[in-house]
Amino acid sequence: MRRTTSVRIAGALVAAGLALGLAVGCGSSGNKESSSTTTTTASPAAFADGFCSAVTTYETAVKKAAEPLTSGNVTKDTLTTAVDSVKSATTTFVADLKDLDAPNTAGGTQAKQAVTSLTKALQEDLAAVEKALSGVSGIKDLPGAVSSIGTVAATAKIQVTSTVSDLQNLPKGELQDAFKNSSACKSVSSST
Repeated sequence: MRRTTSVRIAGALVAAGLALGLAVGCGSSGNKESSSTTTTTASPAAFADGFCSAVTTYETAVKKAAEPLTSGNVTKDTLTTAVDSVKSATTTFVADLKDLDAPNTAGGTQAKQAVTSLTKALQEDLAAVEKALSGVSGIKDLPGAVSSIGTVAATAKIQVTSTVSDLQNLPKGELQDAFKNSSACKSVSSST
């Protein structure tokens, strides 16, 4: 009975960590390279909307991935499935962020650097989650993996929240105004 309670607690902790916005990045192998050599710039509003919409979509996908872990019947398979779903959502999220074209305005370069830093941090988070998951050979290993994944989830949540805040506090100008006026960004501000 004690083992069942531990598994239920582990499942609840993982679900909570994932629901908080576990952001794990995608690996570099298999990524498609852009063959385009032209440089484009987006309007400040398009950049702000694109970033905030990507964050909202990502957070929704991560919460959905965590749902099966709330049943209390956590196994290595359910944990692996949840992490795989988060990795898939993150692959899309990171690709969306990489596709954002920085506007040619005050703060545009700073904004693109913030987004690039976030994608790199998410990739490091993936390595930590995969390492924690690879150490699970049985039910006795779940609490340790849950603890490690929970720590990564908390760190990732801070990374995403910090980037949103940095983008909303860019130097005065069109881009800062775009982040403050975007309806997509207002919903991100209230959820992060």
